[in-house]
Amino acid sequence: MTPELDTAIRQALAGKVIKPCEGCGHHQWDIVELVAAPVINIAPAVVYRDGSPASSIPMLLLACANCGLFRHYSAVRLGLIQPAVK
Repeated sequence: MTPELDTAIRQALAGKVIKPCEGCGHHQWDIVELVAAPVINIAPAVVYRDGSPASSIPMLLLACANCGLFRHYSAVRLGLIQPAVK
């Protein structure tokens, strides 16, 4: 991950990641990576603006710095990736 991307992620998360870890109650989260989860639904809920199904959902993966529990956040909603337009 580039320093620029790390900074952009931290700015996007500022004020949004405020709840403690559901697993252990810890408040510190580590940035793991930007990931894309494949969409395998027969009737996809995620579609492009023209109605065609999306093949993946871009997400930011965080891990609790204490117990390692993962959290996923929408990379589009955080403004890290532009929404798919087809």
